[in-house]
Amino acid sequence: MKGGRLGAAPPLKPEFIPVILGFATFLGTLTVVIIGFLYNNSRITDVKELFRAELKAVEASILSQMATFQMDIISKIAELDNRISRLAR
Repeated sequence: MKGGRLGAAPPLKPEFIPVILGFATFLGTLTVVIIGFLYNNSRITDVKELFRAELKAVEASILSQMATFQMDIISKIAELDNRISRLAR
């Protein structure tokens, strides 16, 4: 070994500086894009969960209204059946 430290890296050549800066810029941009993607994905998941909750509430309301409507129809059919029975006598 000539006057160097054990395990020391060789000095950086000036022609590699643009390559290293370009690679560092690429890694930085990639990191920002990945973080943005993950953030947006979590926001999309939040919106989907909210939308599903709203749809469940609407579905429950519609089912309740349908059950009420069904009971009204059954009541009207029973009333008409009684009327027809009285007329048939």
